[in-house]
Amino acid sequence: MDSIDLFSSVHTGTMPAIFNQLDYKLEFEDKDRIEALVSVFPTLIKSKEDLHLVFEVLSNLHTLEQYQRWIDHPIYLNEFNDKYGNVYIQARTSIKGTDGKTKWVSAYIGSLNDYPKGTSDPLALEKAKPLIRQRLKKYFGLK
Repeated sequence: MDSIDLFSSVHTGTMPAIFNQLDYKLEFEDKDRIEALVSVFPTLIKSKEDLHLVFEVLSNLHTLEQYQRWIDHPIYLNEFNDKYGNVYIQARTSIKGTDGKTKWVSAYIGSLNDYPKGTSDPLALEKAKPLIRQRLKKYFGLK
């Protein structure tokens, strides 16, 4: 449950169903703390404008979190040979699609002659990042 869904559930003071999974004997202190937190929301949100503002803030924060995950997604360099013996640098990464399957994303970076340090060349990685990130946007819900 993300922040927006959680807020949708608690803004009226209603306890989300997931918290009913807590053991009423062993986890009663946690359950009491959660109920106290939830009970505060109706006093904080007094009008539809307040509610709209909070949803907008949460939505923008969610988008910023997606951008942060997108920027931090790992990108790797590898060498590959064509059938003529030429060696090239390729950027690669993988990501889980909405169907749960791993998707491979790659981009051609250039000839090994252009990047003498090979897969350790910082210039190759600098070129790779925007190329791969552009192809990853759809997996993070970014436009």
